Amino acid sequence: MAGGRQNLVRMAAILLAVLLGIYAIWSYAAGWVPSRDEFATQGIVISDASGKANWEQLRNTGVDFAYMRATAGTDERDETFSANWAAAKDAGVRFGAVQEFDTCRLAKDQGTLFITTVPRNANALPPAIRLNFSDTCKSKLNRSALISELATIINQITTHTGSPPLLSLSKAFENEYQLSKAFPEIQLWVEGTYFLPEYTARPWVMWTANTEREIDGIENPVGWVVVRN
Repeated sequence: MAGGRQNLVRMAAILLAVLLGIYAIWSYAAGWVPSRDEFATQGIVISDASGKANWEQLRNTGVDFAYMRATAGTDERDETFSANWAAAKDAGVRFGAVQEFDTCRLAKDQGTLFITTVPRNANALPPAIRLNFSDTCKSKLNRSALISELATIINQITTHTGSPPLLSLSKAFENEYQLSKAFPEIQLWVEGTYFLPEYTARPWVMWTANTEREIDGIENPVGWVVVRN
């Protein structure tokens, strides 16, 4: 009887130690960011899924800039975009807008949605076009057709904002289409949680280094983005 009780206590202690270890790893991962010695300028990328933001608090916790999901496809406006755009500006956090590109929709219609949603502002960061495969769009354009469509929306956004957009490329999308070669004049934004990305044909300027960063000042995890020095 005593031996059985001791075994139970021992198993409970082992389980507790494992759970504490998992929690420690999770906490470290959720809070991890690259060193500011290597990447001096760091910020966030957010959407309505990120929840309510306190922009004064975000600025005070080291958010230098914020990219905000503005539009997706041809008919989806992010519910929090307008409020976050104004509040970030008031808090002194630099701000930029993101269009999530849908390969199943015409680029000119997506560009129209973006330019009718995002105000012109000379102080805004260059906009970004997010390119990734979607569960809701099974169609894959051939490379030539995609490049032609992207040229259309790039021209629309550049004319509206005065700045050419960055291309935010997932690894899968870049591997499929090699867009870093197709638009040599466009700056690149890449992703790779914890590890430096090496999947583009030329150097990138921004990196989403942690897709699930937890920080004070916003309800849910956000993407943590750094700028190459």
